Amino acid sequence: MYLPGQETNKHVDNDFDNSYSAIYNLNTTDGGILIGDQFYKDEESELKLFKSNTLHKGVGPNPKTSTVRFNLNFIFLKDDE
Repeated sequence: MYLPGQETNKHVDNDFDNSYSAIYNLNTTDGGILIGDQFYKDEESELKLFKSNTLHKGVGPNPKTSTVRFNLNFIFLKDDE
């Protein structure tokens, strides 16, 4: 959950090359996620999938247009079998 104006520092979720991060948007806002140098705006029911070792940061909504940003974040390892 992000309130208007909140954001995280750029970070990686995991250093393993077979680790993936997924973010499922629960609502539409003008907030979103910066993955590398590309910003992806939140759209309800959209899933963003990327390698967990990619620099990224969450960005909260603009206080003038949205009240809160909700999403579900999870990390998983892809088995090489």
